[in-house]
Amino acid sequence: MGNMKQHTIQLWLGGLIICLAGCEPPPPAEGSDAVVARVNETRLTIGDLESDLQTALLPIATAQMKQNWVKKWVQAELLAQEAMRQDLHADRKIARELEKIRRDYLANALLERLLEHQSPEVSDEELAAYYKTHPKEFIRQEPELKLSVIVLQNESTAREAWRQLIRGRLDFKEMARTKSIHTSSQQEGDLGFLKKNDISDFSVQELVFSMKVGEISKPVHTESGYFILKVTGRREVGTVRTQEEVRSEIVNKVLQERRRSQIKQLVEGLRHEANVEINIQNLIQYEYQEPTAMVPDLIPEEE
Repeated sequence: MGNMKQHTIQLWLGGLIICLAGCEPPPPAEGSDAVVARVNETRLTIGDLESDLQTALLPIATAQMKQNWVKKWVQAELLAQEAMRQDLHADRKIARELEKIRRDYLANALLERLLEHQSPEVSDEELAAYYKTHPKEFIRQEPELKLSVIVLQNESTAREAWRQLIRGRLDFKEMARTKSIHTSSQQEGDLGFLKKNDISDFSVQELVFSMKVGEISKPVHTESGYFILKVTGRREVGTVRTQEEVRSEIVNKVLQERRRSQIKQLVEGLRHEANVEINIQNLIQYEYQEPTAMVPDLIPEEE
């Protein structure tokens, strides 16, 4: 009896060893298929995580950022699964909103794919044509000052420098290049043309916009040091910016017009092939029932 029991135990142990040897779990997935999180049957893989981070414009995320992202994914997935369990997706209003999100996302994805190969090049002829035909877009709405600056570390040095400058014993550009601690020293203190809002310090704003061209200010104390400012040019309200000044703006506007034109052509082609109907009478009746609404004469075409 004892031998039989021992034999049974040996068989059981042998079977267990065989099972353990033959029933080992598969090795963990490698690469993009490796699972980093799971909520019930829904998995988040390395590939999913990388795609999400790319979409969120975080391609170089730190380890802590990735961990936080995974935690947020788990939280969102738990809540979404509970919402499904409660049949919230069957609610008419929620279902309508989900369909709207899906529709808009697909439409934008199609447009991005259509326009991803659009050339960013804008010819000189296109630039000149746009500038000539849109003159009102480039009229200055506020004055601009061309400023130069010298920044010194202490008040006594700044006051002595100012005295030398107004007496004409020192050249402003030379001092800016050799003595100024400001980054503009490499441009001899030139800050270019600035609007009021380009100057963060309100007191400096008021000072320089009350100065005349060629005038040099007394040293102005700021957190960055003592500023000596000189107005070297002025552009008045109503003057027109040159084509070279607005070159980048025109490039963006031309590309936007090109994009709108391509989208319009695509939509017109799709409209021609599809069965599209707008019931204006029902729309007018709906608008008329609104207490503050005006009855429209017509429905303008979308641009």
